[in-house]
Amino acid sequence: MSERWKKHHYEQSNTKMYFWRTTAQQEIDLIEEENGDLRAYEFKYSSTKVRKLSSTFLSSYNPTVATTIHSENLFEFLLKE
Repeated sequence: MSERWKKHHYEQSNTKMYFWRTTAQQEIDLIEEENGDLRAYEFKYSSTKVRKLSSTFLSSYNPTVATTIHSENLFEFLLKE
């Protein structure tokens, strides 16, 4: 997450970054908000432990991107716009 924050900072983007958790302990590791669009990310080291993002969050906020970031797609996540 810190590398993604640095990328946004150096590019001087208007992206805001958040963490989301309910009282039932459902959580989203990273939410990015930019120009009214939400992108939700979960972080896992192993691609075999990919889990679904919170259905409560997905149904309430309808993000444009909702994905799990793992060791196999990390560089793509860090380099994409």
